[in-house]
Amino acid sequence: MNHIQLKSLLTEALDQLFHATDLDRLLKILQSDAIKLTYADASDIESKLNQGFPFYLSTSREKFGGYARRGGGISNSVVLVLDGRALERVQGIKMAPVDYWAGNNPANDKDNETEERVLSQKQVLPNVKRFISEIHIYCNTHHWNVGTNNDPARSYHFIVQQLIPTLELTETTKIPTYVYIGGARVNTDQAYKQQRKSFAVSAPAAIEFFTEYMQQSDEIQTFVKNAKPKELEPYKEYTSSYEQDNMQEIEYFMEMLVKPEKYAALEYNGETKKAYDVVKYFTNYTSDLLPHFGSSIQNMRRHHPEIFSRLAKAIRAAGFTTLKGALTYTSDILSALTHIKSIWGYKRDSMEKRLKYIENTQALTDFKYGAYLRIEKVLKAEYADTFELDGAALKKIADILKTEYKPNIGHK
Repeated sequence: MNHIQLKSLLTEALDQLFHATDLDRLLKILQSDAIKLTYADASDIESKLNQGFPFYLSTSREKFGGYARRGGGISNSVVLVLDGRALERVQGIKMAPVDYWAGNNPANDKDNETEERVLSQKQVLPNVKRFISEIHIYCNTHHWNVGTNNDPARSYHFIVQQLIPTLELTETTKIPTYVYIGGARVNTDQAYKQQRKSFAVSAPAAIEFFTEYMQQSDEIQTFVKNAKPKELEPYKEYTSSYEQDNMQEIEYFMEMLVKPEKYAALEYNGETKKAYDVVKYFTNYTSDLLPHFGSSIQNMRRHHPEIFSRLAKAIRAAGFTTLKGALTYTSDILSALTHIKSIWGYKRDSMEKRLKYIENTQALTDFKYGAYLRIEKVLKAEYADTFELDGAALKKIADILKTEYKPNIGHK
């Protein structure tokens, strides 16, 4: 196949794109008329694929793409058929074909992604219903059939709190919806993958089927009759204490990008312990810095917290396009500030000796030599008579360091 033919096929593929998701997320998408995109800055690979855009939506040019196929079974119970042309016209959106494996393993259909990545400057894509032309839902028997899962509570919650509310919303939005009921016919799972609509039922028909099933299921009716009120409530999504701690650390980091002098002057006490511990990653445990923040962000990506949007803006406002670049920059400045502050406090040494220590400190190796010359001038002119560098002094030095910073990885 020549280049022109391939380009023509990819262009045609944009007419229909397929996004695999699950029922919980579909319900939230329909309720909010918005879809939250995945944050990419925390991974070198994702950042490269995203071409400087902080967020993306993974779609496939196949009805049941490589990502959805991985694992052998149906890991995602919903496929949205999207209007790629309409998406491409949205301001701040760019479409980019992605090949993770660079054609190295074309025979392996599980690794053949055929991904068309929707790149975005914003975390949330609003008015998303206008881009959805069809919805395909697969109802696995393990989710709804008590005879298969032996768990009437699970079947009840799936039908009453996930499936039916979702189907009712698809009717309200008038988006054509096709429901494939596992176990109702042979090879329904394969029909779902191929989007063979003759195997599917409409949303109203599915609601009727599952309502009757619940009414006729002795196990489900017994569960409902004997359940405590709390057992009948929808499952609640909660933010763990670990995620709250992770978000607090990101808040500290975003402020460090703008006001590193505040954290260089931080004194340890009960109120500042958490912030002080975070500063240590930037000044003492630099090899753990990226893994620490990268892991925290990775663990939160499924929930798409709003803080990711602010983090992406903060990174770009500082002149970077990756988390790695912004973390390294902040670490270099904080390390330099804390070293200079410490050296200036050597009361046994003369000013000339302290300046020489500052000139030769490893903490300034990531800055142009002009940084030292300008810092020396400030220290001699304004702080010769003191051993303590206050917040004002550290801010002046931080401003010098920012302007004398050597271009680093992830910088524009």
